Amino acid sequence: MKKVSIIVPVYKTEKYLNNCIESIISQTYKNIEIILIDDGSTDKCPQMCDEWAKKDNRVIVIHKENGGVSSARNTGIASATGDYISFIDSDDYINENMIMELVNSLEKNNADISICNFYPNDDFNLDEVINIKEFYNLIFNKKLYRGYLWNKLYKKSIIKQHKIKFDNNIHICEDLLFNCQYASYCQKASYNNKKLYYYNDDSISALTGKLNERYISILDAYEEIYRICEKTDCDMNIVKISYFKVITDIIYRNHISNNIYSMKK
Repeated sequence: MKKVSIIVPVYKTEKYLNNCIESIISQTYKNIEIILIDDGSTDKCPQMCDEWAKKDNRVIVIHKENGGVSSARNTGIASATGDYISFIDSDDYINENMIMELVNSLEKNNADISICNFYPNDDFNLDEVINIKEFYNLIFNKKLYRGYLWNKLYKKSIIKQHKIKFDNNIHICEDLLFNCQYASYCQKASYNNKKLYYYNDDSISALTGKLNERYISILDAYEEIYRICEKTDCDMNIVKISYFKVITDIIYRNHISNNIYSMKK
């Protein structure tokens, strides 16, 4: 049984953290290590992480100065000892069979990456095995899966061999960029239609803030994404459409956020 390293960046999510870790601890796939990266959180999260490490010896806690989610994930990758890597957000939770399902699908189909469906999301009838061109279509399609990390399982050997990591200066679309880098070294992906990941869509904070900073971050991300995708079978038209939709989404969310702020004043 291959070992899975589950990397969880933690920052100001004390309301959700216990539920998240409990869902990981309860996995039917037991050969896991759970790497909690406390990214300088100023709430109760650091203490909560330490308490979980006392309860389960599979839990590893790393405390670091705040550097953002990309920095936290890179720290997790550097510390991972598993054969496979999974990324979970600390305000979400997962089905008890998620890791088992992802591993079985990956190994059954001899794939390089394994994907599952998630809540809240529509149902889609996709083939169990897809080529990398189809994978790119998935991660750039906002209606489907976009570039999310957390509903996927990666091979550490591919990440290590090709020195794939997150750009610490990019905070929007950093997951999409990572997936593009990873996919450029892959042949095929496996897909599971079961909804095994529970995504918390309560907050709009990830895409709000200073509009100029977000826009610049996206420009940086997509500049690299373009460079990578041009060398693959990816349809560049979907890359352009994706970029337009992300920019539109940020402008809209900033507008909503500013209106809410004005109402509270």
